[in-house]
Order: sequence, then structure tokens, then C-alpha cells
Amino acid sequence: TAAKPSSQAGKPKNVNNFMLNLIIVVACIAIGQIVYHVVLGSASNFLDAEKHKPKNFMGNMYLGGAIVPFLIATFLTMLSFVVERFMTIFKANGKMNAGEFVRKVQYHLANKNVDAALAECDKQAGSVGNVMRAGLVKYREMTNNHELDTDQKVLSIQKEIACGK
Repeated sequence: TAAKPSSQAGKPKNVNNFMLNLIIVVACIAIGQIVYHVVLGSASNFLDAEKHKPKNFMGNMYLGGAIVPFLIATFLTMLSFVVERFMTIFKANGKMNAGEFVRKVQYHLANKNVDAALAECDKQAGSVGNVMRAGLVKYREMTNNHELDTDQKVLSIQKEIACGK
């Protein structure tokens, strides 16, 4: 069968993430500047009005100079990306235990019920479910293909699972 044309052909999946990442970095720099000038530079953190004698640790941080807001921004950027990665990994796990999911799919396949196995993949929705679904869709396609021999069908299914193509 012919490959389906895609409007995203040749474009990386995360091309739109650049703008989001840029916005996050710029926002973190702005927050770093605000924290530096408003919180750390507060008069209550100094013994004198010229801000030369720190009263506490925050006043001492303020005396670090112009690099401090960028260090704060770097920390906030790192923190935001760690949270984003955690959320992505958590989402990739899917909705049920991977072992339970595989057992359900095996049960449906043992009963030659590919549609029920596909429904389980849709319920799972994680990385394992997506890969399994791609393989099952190709398997169903190959069961109806009478032009290829068994080895070619197996190779086609393996290629689908490995590349998603």
C-alpha cells in the first residue's frame, strides 16, 4: 500500500517547541530580574541606604552583581524543564501497568481478536501502547495482503515497529 501523505512530512515533531522554549527562557530571565531587584535588592536586606552593607543572606546575594539574575534565570529554566520532562515521562507510561496491558493484548491475540487488542492499545495510550498499536495495525494489514510471502510480511511488521513507517 502507498504511504499516506502528511502535511508534517520532513518536519520534526517538536518544531513548535522552539517558540515555547524561547518564551520559557525569556520569562525566567524576566523573573530573575524581578527577584534580583525587588526581593534581593529590598532595603530591608541592607543596613545602609546605598546597599553596600548586607543585613542578611539575601542582601549578600544582591551584592553578587549583574550575574545574579541570570543565575536565578538559569535555575528557574532548569527547574521548568525538569518538571516538563517528568510530566512527559509520566504521560508516556500510559494509563495502566505495562505487564497488565501486555497480558490483555496477548489474550486478545490468542483469541484472534485484533480489534479488541487495538482497543486495549487505545486505552493504554502510552509509548508501549502506541508502539504495540503500530505493530497491530501493520499485522492486520499484512493478514489481508496475499502478494507478500510470510518472511516479507514479518519484515514489514518489524520495520513498522522499529521506524513507525
